[in-house]
Amino acid sequence: GSEHFQNNTEVDAKVRDLVMTDVIHHFPPEFINRIDQIVLFNKIDKTMMERIVEIQLERVKELLGKRTITLDFTSTLKALLIKEGYDQMYGARPLKRVITDLILDELALQLLEEKVVDGDHVVVTEKNGKVIFEKKTVN
Repeated sequence: GSEHFQNNTEVDAKVRDLVMTDVIHHFPPEFINRIDQIVLFNKIDKTMMERIVEIQLERVKELLGKRTITLDFTSTLKALLIKEGYDQMYGARPLKRVITDLILDELALQLLEEKVVDGDHVVVTEKNGKVIFEKKTVN
């Protein structure tokens, strides 16, 4: 929800003026007049990106639904997701694709091939830039 993304600081007035000057020079007045509101966002910092990664990884766990498979994500994996999922221009937008490519696709394959089954505990980690699934059976 939006409560996770509230800004504690306002965008600096000088920055707002610079952006608006750029907008006015770049777009024709008839286009600008059709815009109801322009919202400026501060750049995502490392703490915010860590929180976004945590939220997205909780969603991965929720996708398992009623299955009794537990997932643990290591700090090295989270660091990889922060690195690969952040873009200077697009912020955290690439993160969902990165999680799909690096985690969900492989997890789905392992579920289909029954390499991961109910009762399993899977530690998802990173080694040499690759995502590794370490399966541990829970007794």
